Amino acid sequence: LLAAHHFLARRPRRTLYHDAAELVLVAVCLFGARLYFEHGVRLSADSVHYFVQARSLLFDGDVDFTNDYQGVRPRIKISERYPVGLPLLSLPFLAGAHLLVRIGIGLGLDLPAHGFGYPYETAFELSGYFFASLALVWLLRTVSAFVPLGLAALSLVTSVAASFLGWYMVVEAGMPHAMSFAWTSFFLCYWLNARPVTRRRDFALLGLLIGVAALVRWQNGV
Repeated sequence: LLAAHHFLARRPRRTLYHDAAELVLVAVCLFGARLYFEHGVRLSADSVHYFVQARSLLFDGDVDFTNDYQGVRPRIKISERYPVGLPLLSLPFLAGAHLLVRIGIGLGLDLPAHGFGYPYETAFELSGYFFASLALVWLLRTVSAFVPLGLAALSLVTSVAASFLGWYMVVEAGMPHAMSFAWTSFFLCYWLNARPVTRRRDFALLGLLIGVAALVRWQNGV
């Protein structure tokens, strides 16, 4: 532990290479978003159970998901055991999609404005992609403050390539995995940057971050 602390304490100064690496990572994330529009599966597997919560909260203002299931998957079994973190975090994206739909209708386009269909499902799933992309950038910035930039970038690329993160960001973006990765990363990055944690504000923010992560997936609380 002492050796690890000594290693992490040697923070190199940021350079233009760090900024360039972050810009490259942002470009990769934007390219990944393009792949999502080409290969992403809308509301696959458990995604339906999260989407109906978000749709019901925004359009119905309640937690009765019966009509929402009917509008998406009429034959699927209704379940209320799925956490509410992903639906809550996706609400701004759904609201933005609804605003764009209303603008499109005002311009004469024939678009559904009832919360179902491609625009809303896409906005819901892009919420996880957006937060996961932010987490990747923050991870690169955090790790490169402790180790050389090349090693930090290689570690990040290796971790993504050796896991299913790319899959859950691009193909099944409606699942909670990308959002889960994002908020656990936010927690870890804030903790590493705030060390040693002594201020009440830091403890409060760390509690908030891990609380949100636990709302996205229960096991993150552990």
